[in-house]
Amino acid sequence: MLGNRCTGRLSNHEQYFMKGNFGGVSIAPNGRYIYQNVRDTAWRYDLEAPDIWASREVIAVYDGFKGPFSTYQMQLAPDGKIYSSATNAVNYLHVIHQPDEEDCQYQQHGIKLPKYTGFSVPNFPHFRLGPLDGSPCDTLGLNNDPRA
Repeated sequence: MLGNRCTGRLSNHEQYFMKGNFGGVSIAPNGRYIYQNVRDTAWRYDLEAPDIWASREVIAVYDGFKGPFSTYQMQLAPDGKIYSSATNAVNYLHVIHQPDEEDCQYQQHGIKLPKYTGFSVPNFPHFRLGPLDGSPCDTLGLNNDPRA
């Protein structure tokens, strides 16, 4: 699925229906993979596959750590990793260390938090989008020069 960040419109739209409880989703920085949490299982889909639904694969299943522990919301962070919360009051976040790679390195309870939390992840704006040269929605007047 491709998106226009100025209008918010999507193209190549495909829709899949799932029964049961639903957690969260997040797309890898390169746009190839989409990750999904459903209760005690984390899934990955390849958006470049001819059949996206058939590309679905399990990347993590609840490992029994600290009692009932469900996966829930996900968020792509400025460091390029995807962080995932739980539905229970726990003081951990799950981490997908390399969401752009085939071996994404999903780590359950990878980040210990100083306080208990549940149902939410920090809000990370996408700071790395940069300007979109020639676009009517780019009002910053910056040049899209890849050098730092």
